Amino acid sequence: MAANWKLLIVEDELGIAHLIKNSIDFDKLSLELCGVAENGKKGLEMIRSLKPDIVITDIYMPVMNGVDMITQASNEGTEAQFIIISGLTQFKYAMSALNAGVCGYLLKPLNKEELNILLEKTIQKIAKSHKVEYQLNIMESMIDEQRKELRNSYLFNLLHFRERVEEKDAASVNENYGFSFSDDGVYTVCVLLLDGLKSMNYSASQTIIDQFSTEAYVHIQPVCIDMEMYLRGNGFVFLCNYAKEDVIKFKGLLSNEFAIIRQKLDNQSEIKVSMACSAEVGSLSEVIGALDSALDTLQARVVLGTEKILFAENLTAMVPERMYKLTEKEATYLTSAIDIKDKDKVKIILGGIYASAIKSAVKYPCHLYDTLTEVTFDIVSLLYRKNITGNMTSKATMMYRNTISQMSTGVDIVEYSVSYIMDMIPDLDSGGSDEKDLAANIRKYIDEHLSEQIRLEDVAAAFYQSPSYFGTVFKNEIGESFSSYLQSVRINHAKELLVNTNDTVDMIAGKCGYLDRRHFSKLFSNIVGVKPNEYRRINR
Repeated sequence: MAANWKLLIVEDELGIAHLIKNSIDFDKLSLELCGVAENGKKGLEMIRSLKPDIVITDIYMPVMNGVDMITQASNEGTEAQFIIISGLTQFKYAMSALNAGVCGYLLKPLNKEELNILLEKTIQKIAKSHKVEYQLNIMESMIDEQRKELRNSYLFNLLHFRERVEEKDAASVNENYGFSFSDDGVYTVCVLLLDGLKSMNYSASQTIIDQFSTEAYVHIQPVCIDMEMYLRGNGFVFLCNYAKEDVIKFKGLLSNEFAIIRQKLDNQSEIKVSMACSAEVGSLSEVIGALDSALDTLQARVVLGTEKILFAENLTAMVPERMYKLTEKEATYLTSAIDIKDKDKVKIILGGIYASAIKSAVKYPCHLYDTLTEVTFDIVSLLYRKNITGNMTSKATMMYRNTISQMSTGVDIVEYSVSYIMDMIPDLDSGGSDEKDLAANIRKYIDEHLSEQIRLEDVAAAFYQSPSYFGTVFKNEIGESFSSYLQSVRINHAKELLVNTNDTVDMIAGKCGYLDRRHFSKLFSNIVGVKPNEYRRINR
């Protein structure tokens, strides 16, 4: 079959250029190699003259690097699609290039299967943009594409239209959807989620998700009887069927793949990855329940932390009763604050209610969203009874739950939930209030953690508030900035220890949260006017 698409390789290491070339299935993909360039400058010249459809390029090269070459070529209006090859340490540069419009990346050492899958997807993208029918081997390709769509539709229907899933046994699912499942094995549903992807543009974030899902499939599929993946929001779902004796091997591959993804995102601090896995089930009739189990388990990341794999089997699934209810005391405080139109007090009371609700979910983290939704419904119902706002519709309830499900920290959830309720309450003044309880709790927290490296962010997180909002509230209630107050408490505690104990200055510095004795002594002298040992001598 004649080649339809032209490929250019830009790589300064000849051996890697040959490896790339030898890894590509040119005939199947209808590709032809139109040239190899040894640096970005030469590559840019060849892009101008040869007009390739696809360019595979390294990042670091002499004369001109790959990112600069892509930027220049894009500014000149090239229609070429770019694929970046980089080392793991260069992944942050690959991420930047994805934001600039690069369609994919591959990490060294090169994986032949991943390369050809990415090339195939890139050609499909080009063909679609040119409005031409994409055919590699005509009927074979069409049948293969239909099979992929059928398989993918099975997971889609499980997620969104469960009533459409009539097949409950492996034989009928295999026949109707093109799988090769076996009920002699076991099934597990896993969900991977990337919190924080909103910081990237949509195209770049979807490329990252697509690439991670492709790599996960390539690395995990070999141990499976069959496996299928479905992209879902800022992540993907994968259904795996494997032999019972391969359970340990499957979990090992899962852990390795998760570690690779975490390592790739090491320089992307705003992106947090989490994975949730259902318990193993023995038949396809139980897969819907397993999917629910995985999705419920994923919410535990808010309480237990992101950057880890959460297994449903390790978490308590059943709740004997409702975990948290709005108390009569909380309801009274809230309505009283609303009655006197004290906006700040309403915010603090709401923040405390939601913080308590989240803390109550520590034992049953898989039911966090249900708990928060119930508490929100309680609050709105209270406001409705007081003729303050309308009641909460089922649609509003679902929207609230869906929104908090995209958040990975208690701080974010509390902040959003407080804002959600505040928007319903009309005519609140912004005047301050005497928050003695809050001030007392802050002082208590600082006293209990004085020997630690306390930051405003840490204390704010303990009270489930954003640092900026907490800093403002702290200064209003305590009368000075957080850093100034903390320093005063530490120095005063040091004075007490110098007079009332025989601890060394080093020990006292540590008990007051100072790791460096010299820094402590200098700071003490500047504030008190004498060195620590001199202060001890004078005051004993």
